[in-house]
Amino acid sequence: MARLPTRIAAIRQERVRVQQAPPPKADIKSKARSYCEALIEKGRPTIVATHEAPFAVNFGAMVAGAWTGQQDIAAAMCWLDPAAFAKRLNSEIDAMPQNEFSLSHRERMQRLRLAEQDLFNLECSEELLIAQGEEDVGRGRRDGLPRERKLVLRRHQSKRSEMARLASTLIPKFPAG
Repeated sequence: MARLPTRIAAIRQERVRVQQAPPPKADIKSKARSYCEALIEKGRPTIVATHEAPFAVNFGAMVAGAWTGQQDIAAAMCWLDPAAFAKRLNSEIDAMPQNEFSLSHRERMQRLRLAEQDLFNLECSEELLIAQGEEDVGRGRRDGLPRERKLVLRRHQSKRSEMARLASTLIPKFPAG
C-alpha cells in the first residue's frame, strides 16, 4: 500500500487525459454532416414577390449566440449547395492532424467510468488506512506504524486541519444565548 497515493495520482492523470481526448475524424465528420443538414433548413431564404415591391430574396438566418447580429453565411451556403459545403468541411477535417489519443464518445465514457470506479476504490482503501492509523495513534502506537501509513496519516491530518481552519473562517460566529 506504499504506492497508494502514486496510483491515485496516476488514475487522476489518466482521467484528465481521457477527458481531454479529441474525437476521431469519423466522429467529427458525422457531426459536420448533422451540422450541414440543420443549416439547410435554417438557410432557406425569404422571397418577397408582390405587385408593389421589387422582387427580393432575403437570407435572414442569424448566428446563434453572437454578441451582435451576424448573418449566418454558412447557413446560406449550405442551402445553396449542401454537397459542396459538406465536401469542403470534410477536406478541412481530413487536413487536421490525426491525434493518437482520440476516443469515440462511447470509449471515452467507458474509460471515464472505469477511472472513476478505480479512483473510488483506491480512495476508500486510503481512507481505511487513515482510519486504522488514527486508531493506532489513539492507542499510542504511532511508532509501530509502517512508514506509508504514517505518511498517509500525516497528509490526512494536515488536510483535516486546513479544512477546519477554512470552515472556521466561512461559518459566522453567533453570540451565545
